Amino acid sequence: MAFAAKLMNPTPWDVQINYEKGIVITIPAFGQVDLTMGQFEDYRPNTPGAEAVYEILDSEGVFLFDTDRPYENQALDTLKKTLKKRMDLVVAKEKHYTDLAARQNLNFDQEALSNVWKQLGVDVVREKCESIKRFITKYETVVQKETSLRRNVLDPDRAVFVTNPPREFPSKIAREFFLSENPSIAEKEEEFRKGMARAEKVDVATND
Repeated sequence: MAFAAKLMNPTPWDVQINYEKGIVITIPAFGQVDLTMGQFEDYRPNTPGAEAVYEILDSEGVFLFDTDRPYENQALDTLKKTLKKRMDLVVAKEKHYTDLAARQNLNFDQEALSNVWKQLGVDVVREKCESIKRFITKYETVVQKETSLRRNVLDPDRAVFVTNPPREFPSKIAREFFLSENPSIAEKEEEFRKGMARAEKVDVATND
């Protein structure tokens, strides 16, 4: 991983991050913002406090740009993370309120519950979740297409196709060393290549 001093925002709305007292970092919708070197160091992974920082970034749907990976792949991963966190928030809020109502023997019809969810801001979160889902679908289409194109131009003797994105190593032995150090990836790669071989046999049989 090689990170750049940029926060990227793949969501359709501006995001504001409270960096420290008096300083707010605003990342425009579908845009990016350059960080100062001090901010960059604070947002780098594996630094003290990074776990709490990344909780905030994942919740807001923004990410520190990794120059070793395509933007679309990182955007897709980030949108999936923020969707999960937002959906978990909706479930938690609804459960808290319905549990509270049950303890107090309160009964609500659907209209009354809808008004409660609006007051709690649940409807707004749901709407954003639906928007995020649409863009996840769009990014998945782009990533699948680009992954397919990339696989077609890689040297199969030096490539590992199941990484995200697929990787081409400088030599066959470098590929072998990588797979030996990553047995779970090696297993997935083997299954993927078996699937490719079966598909090629089907294509040959169909053409004949």
